[in-house]
Order: sequence, then structure tokens, then C-alpha cells
Amino acid sequence: NDTSEPETQTLKIARLTFVGDVMLARNVEQAIADNGIDYPFANLGNLFAESDVVVGNFEGTVREKQNIESVDKMAFDTTPANVAIVADAGFTDMSLANNHADDFGDATTALTRETLTANGITPFGDPFASENFVDRKVVNGIPISIIGFHAFAEETSPIIEAIKKEKAEERFVIVFAHWGVEYRATPYVSQTTAAHAFVDAGADLVIGAHPHVIETV
Repeated sequence: NDTSEPETQTLKIARLTFVGDVMLARNVEQAIADNGIDYPFANLGNLFAESDVVVGNFEGTVREKQNIESVDKMAFDTTPANVAIVADAGFTDMSLANNHADDFGDATTALTRETLTANGITPFGDPFASENFVDRKVVNGIPISIIGFHAFAEETSPIIEAIKKEKAEERFVIVFAHWGVEYRATPYVSQTTAAHAFVDAGADLVIGAHPHVIETV
């Protein structure tokens, strides 16, 4: 009989925090101009201190020249200096799978991606082809894949295939979806249908953003 002691396995833990839309244009950008660069995140304190990964949805684009939009303008941009405060606040990863990441065309979307990267933030997702921008990382020994999904411009099928591919590599798979109706507190059937399809494909976690209110779990 084998009387040797069983191997002790160390529990691996990764702490991930997800928030919704981070939008630095219009009145927010004006508030930064009026109150200083630290204004948007001044009261966060140590909210993210114990998080290994902090994920948000970057609602807008980055352009070099400041352009503070009026409140009725629905194309959002901000400056590289404002991206730096997002990094300083503790955000590590940002989704571009949303309805404002393409407000000024492909070149600006690419600049947004480059600026986030330059500030130490990993961009993932895309307005139209999130399967091409999967966020792969190893956190405390745990392989994790974060996949964006822009429900207003993407089909579920490429996302499902991306999930299957990541899961086949034995990774913890998260889908960060941009969907729903603003200020509606409960999801539509289209959201829950897509979520179940993602889970059936192998997703371990599905998190949504966009409505600007907390929806049901």
C-alpha cells in the first residue's frame, strides 16, 4: 500500500473587478478641465487595492486634440492625458467592444488601442470583430481569457467560436458583453439567450454593461 502523504495543492486565487462604462467626454471632460486631472477618480480610495485585474468598458475614443463636446453630441473622444488617469486609478484592462469605440473611424480606434496600451492598460474587444482581440493573461498562475462582445454590431457565432477555442486551451473564459437598453433594470430575452449560448460554449463568466443602471443577476 502507498503510505506516502498526498501532495498538498496550493489554492490559486485571482481577484477580478468589473465596472461598466468609463466615459471621459462631454460634461466629464469639462469637469476635468474645471477641477483638475484627478477629478473623476478622486474618491475611489483603495477600492481596487486588492484586485489583480480591474476591467471597464472604455466608452469613446482617443484623439490628440481636446474636443469637449456639447451634451447633445453622441460621438465621444478624449485625450491621452485623460487615459493616464484611468491607469492611475487602477484599471488594467479596457473593452473596446462598444457603440462608441468607432465614433471617428478605424484610425482613431487604432489610436485608442495604442494609447491604452502605452498607458499600461490592455485593450480587448472591438466594435465589429471582438474575436480578433481576445485578452489573454495569466493571473496568479490562472490562465484567463476575456472576450468582448458588442451586441449592437456583432453576431454571437464568432464569439461562441472564440470561447470554444479559449476553453480548449484550458483557460478561464470571461465574456464582457455590451448590450441591453439604457436605464432598463431587467435584461431582454436576446441578452439572456446570448448569455446562455456563451455558457453552453464554455464561458465560465458572463458580465454585461451599457444600460447605465444595475440590471438583475
